[in-house]
Amino acid sequence: MKELKETSLFSQNTHYRFLYIGTTASGKTCMLAQMAEGAGSNSRFNASLLACDSLNDMEREQALQDRREGKNTKLRSSLELEEGVENLKNAKERLKVGKRPLPTSDQTESALLNFLMGDADENGRGSFCVQTEDYPGERINSANLSQSESKTSELMDRLKTYDGIIVVVETLNENSSASRVLAIQNQIRTLADFFTNAVNQKVLEKGSIPVALILSKWDKASKIDFSNPASEREKLEVYLKKYPQYYDILSPLKSEALSQDLTERGETFSGIIEGNTAVFPVSAFGEATLDALGENAPTLGQKGFGLVEPFC
Repeated sequence: MKELKETSLFSQNTHYRFLYIGTTASGKTCMLAQMAEGAGSNSRFNASLLACDSLNDMEREQALQDRREGKNTKLRSSLELEEGVENLKNAKERLKVGKRPLPTSDQTESALLNFLMGDADENGRGSFCVQTEDYPGERINSANLSQSESKTSELMDRLKTYDGIIVVVETLNENSSASRVLAIQNQIRTLADFFTNAVNQKVLEKGSIPVALILSKWDKASKIDFSNPASEREKLEVYLKKYPQYYDILSPLKSEALSQDLTERGETFSGIIEGNTAVFPVSAFGEATLDALGENAPTLGQKGFGLVEPFC
């Protein structure tokens, strides 16, 4: 897909900054790659990756120095956009040959990406821009909050700078191994503890920021009906009654407001909204395809499901 120029479109449109945080092997890099390919777009929701401006050698050195000194400058953001686009390019190259992207935890720094997004519904937002900061959940450890220079403390300090938070956690199902179930439950507790600390330390207040939980690899729990997103919402309601532990991530930041009337979001909307929080069923590749060994084989450009909705 042709990338759109960052400078003109991002600066001219309303834009929002999202913390995009995922647990181990949740598939968030695949989702970003698929959005960049337009594989998550449909008749209502759409997304296009915005290309970034390149830094010259002098600008790059200054940006690196700003990062070493912990300064949040425009040059540092430009550097991290460059790195984000490069990381995504590498992920897409791997996906093109049927390989999974390298784990985000292998990156030394968080990576930024800019997208132009749109909601074509008459009650939707229209066109707007989103900057995602891709952050590996493996770095979060609330026990390290007492260490001011830890990655967890750095992220805590930045929470107020975001317009929204998106958390990606893998969908559990009857075929999930015991070790995988235990790993995801531990990661859910880690994220819940982190957000609880954010409220207790008055970094954030309940209801002060939109928080969306993405249940990734939704095709493992549902035979997705692409023509009827509202039916996936109904399946999601049933699923969350079976796996209520996912709500633990949202409850520390959730307002006391009543659930939103979803009729205003239309039948093309698959998420469940409650106050300032929401849960979305998402699949990067729509329906899993298997290789000769019976393993899931990711295919870049294959139609995804629900990729753009959480941002809208």
